[in-house]
Amino acid sequence: MSRFRDRRRASAGQILVLFALSLIVVLAGMAVVLDGGRVYAERRKTQNAADAAAMAGAAKLVKADPGGSLPAVLAAACAAAFANGSYGTGAVDGQCGTFGTVVQVHVPGSEDGGTMMVNVNPKFENPGYVQVGITTSFRSFMSGILGLSNFAASALAVAVNSPGNGLGDAKILVLDPSSCGVLQLNGSNVVNVTGGDVQVDSSAAKSSDAACTNKNAATTSGGATLNNAGGLNYIVGSGDTTGVTPAWAPAAYKADPLTRVTVPPFDNTALSPADLAGGTWNAPSPWTAMGTATASPGVYWGGITVTNGDTLTLSGGTYIMAGGGFNIQGGTVTGTDGVTLIYTMDPYCNSSAPSGCSPSAQKSGDLDGSHLNGNNSSVGQGTSATAGSWGTPLSALRPQVLNPDPYSLTNILIYVDRKALVQDSSPGPCPNTTLNIGGNGYFNFATGSIIYAPCSVVNLHGTSVPPSQGGAVVSWQVVISGTKDLNLGGPAAGSYPTAQSNLVQ
Repeated sequence: MSRFRDRRRASAGQILVLFALSLIVVLAGMAVVLDGGRVYAERRKTQNAADAAAMAGAAKLVKADPGGSLPAVLAAACAAAFANGSYGTGAVDGQCGTFGTVVQVHVPGSEDGGTMMVNVNPKFENPGYVQVGITTSFRSFMSGILGLSNFAASALAVAVNSPGNGLGDAKILVLDPSSCGVLQLNGSNVVNVTGGDVQVDSSAAKSSDAACTNKNAATTSGGATLNNAGGLNYIVGSGDTTGVTPAWAPAAYKADPLTRVTVPPFDNTALSPADLAGGTWNAPSPWTAMGTATASPGVYWGGITVTNGDTLTLSGGTYIMAGGGFNIQGGTVTGTDGVTLIYTMDPYCNSSAPSGCSPSAQKSGDLDGSHLNGNNSSVGQGTSATAGSWGTPLSALRPQVLNPDPYSLTNILIYVDRKALVQDSSPGPCPNTTLNIGGNGYFNFATGSIIYAPCSVVNLHGTSVPPSQGGAVVSWQVVISGTKDLNLGGPAAGSYPTAQSNLVQ
């Protein structure tokens, strides 16, 4: 009996030992699971913070001046790292900065004293990028029980600066890469450019180009002059030297900086906000402002016409001229707030005629018909019988800090869509169509306005008063004529939208 009890005690002891060992295994397994999840969560948290810090810093970066924008980049990156995980203190200090112990920020080209971070692609060691590394540690479940060292977590992120709808240094940018006479200065006008450059992308040169035996890429005639105060006049080919100050300087091709600009989506359910007298998708017809009228933003099937004696006020917002233009025939147009005028096609009646759209309606609308029937679309502020009674200058949409514009229309006063003249059969990447601004009257656009017509000729013409306040032009070709003295300065200081930033590593 005693021997039996001894065996029971031994068996119980073995079970207790096995249970204890099993419990250790179970606890170890739980610890591995818990620590594995914790490691993943901490590393994910660290990576999210690094991504946020890099993007916040890149949004504040000025590519052309990385050194000057370094303080703003560091401040934004450190604040974002703290807000997204409490890394650092939120300020630029010993924990966050160029040599931060927790958050390290490096801005290539800024001469911040830092070097390219480990594992960063060498191509990101160029101006325009922001590198952020975060290194931290945390106490794991096992390290707490067994006294092991803390686990380390680190993350690396690189973001690139993508400018908003500012033009950078270009205030006149002519995109045609090969034709002669892509920038024409005709008449007695004076074009004053402040705060930026003139860039002509055409490689044409008089006598050296078989197609341009008598013309350079940029031409002047009739005593017209181009004065650039503080900027340079760049040209890929050659330009007439008469009346151009400073002289043309050789340059490389400059790409279109506004390619993100798009037309907001719309379909045939959109109704003209004017009244039932306006056009519809299957029967486009310009809405005509009669007498004194106020227009609301929206889609205008066939465009808008302002006739002699009419006064039209544009409420703030985006106006889509679907299959038509904005035609000023002697009236006056002012704006109560920032507006964007978009010239585009009617996707129904200005393409292949679908059911419900007669072929006779397809050519309706001044813009889409400009290359078909000789009529040119024009926009401006009309004429005034009383000197000085010029009304309110048209101003473009301003930057929205809380709700950035998804279509990149900020600062765009007039946008001629690349698809606006889809029926055009002329060779080349862009149709030879014309957007007339001013006509026999005058135009006065507020400082900060951009005219963007990447596949059209922009003709600036008008009387000499009132002088324009400022603006910029990006177009396939530009013709400036008449007696209008232009002041082209592009977006005013501080009016650029916050730059966008994208992660690249």
